[in-house]
Amino acid sequence: MKTQLVTTAALALCVSAAGTVFDFEKDLGGGRYDRRYAKLNTATPLSGSGSLEIDTRQGGGEWNAAWSLPKGILKSGESYRITFRVKVLEKQQDAPAHLLVLARPLSASHGLSDAGMVTLENVGKAEFVTFRLNIPKAPDDYSLQFHTHFKVHALVDEITVTPAKLEAVPAQPQAEPAALPEKLPSGAREFQVDPAEKRKQKIFNAKEFGVSADSPDNTAALQKAIDAVRRKTPAKLVLDPGVYRFGGDKPVLFDAITDFEFDGQGATLLFQRTGGRQLVAIHHCMRSEFRNFTIDWDWESDPLASVVKLESVSPKLETVRVRFLDCDRFPKQEVRAAD
Repeated sequence: MKTQLVTTAALALCVSAAGTVFDFEKDLGGGRYDRRYAKLNTATPLSGSGSLEIDTRQGGGEWNAAWSLPKGILKSGESYRITFRVKVLEKQQDAPAHLLVLARPLSASHGLSDAGMVTLENVGKAEFVTFRLNIPKAPDDYSLQFHTHFKVHALVDEITVTPAKLEAVPAQPQAEPAALPEKLPSGAREFQVDPAEKRKQKIFNAKEFGVSADSPDNTAALQKAIDAVRRKTPAKLVLDPGVYRFGGDKPVLFDAITDFEFDGQGATLLFQRTGGRQLVAIHHCMRSEFRNFTIDWDWESDPLASVVKLESVSPKLETVRVRFLDCDRFPKQEVRAAD
């Protein structure tokens, strides 16, 4: 899908002690915007003579980038207080639709480097939103962006970006734990799922389709095997024992398969992703069984966290100092620390 981004020549903002303000009185504020989804509303603004109108009801996909602050407003390594007015006028009813406000590099096409996120889904209610952002030191093109998930119609106004200093917050003494209720939820009643049909079952080995423990990325090969077996059920797809690597940004997808078995025979599916939110996805399958495999992340190449060492505690137990033991050896140095 082609994204139509436009940058306006004039900046509809003012800088004061209260911060940088985008009030949309004259134009769309000098940042990037998609002309299909963002425009200036002067007929029914939230305040003043104009508001930013975001509308993805016509032709919007699942994720739609509508508008973002100009590059350079959010400085690397700095903290900010963000406020704005918003009113969600309408949203798609048959999908989890919402307005999404996030801090993301303009150069990024995924959410792995997001520094903060707020979702808004209350329809018909004008809201004043405020939150805190800590911008990582790299990359240097973080921007506050407004996206939609599915189809949304909303008004936004008076976006204010105010520098904020980091302050130590003393830990509070732990309160007494609340007593548990006498009757705890016991979960759903037991139910039965029909097993896969095994009569006349055909057995396939994933290596026949190119899946190999020596391959740096088995995503396409395993997907080819799944798609081929889908048309030949009842069927069983097996992996030889071993470690199989997966990369890219597409999940391993089992979709619309009936009377199917996937047997990993103890294999490990080891992932290292460049984007996307799913590793393995199972959609619309009936009488299907998935067993004997492990899903793991390639921690050696791309660690997701670090063990910390407690180095000191203040005399009044108000602050602590910790050291992240593994950060100096992380393959990716743009690691974001978050509380």
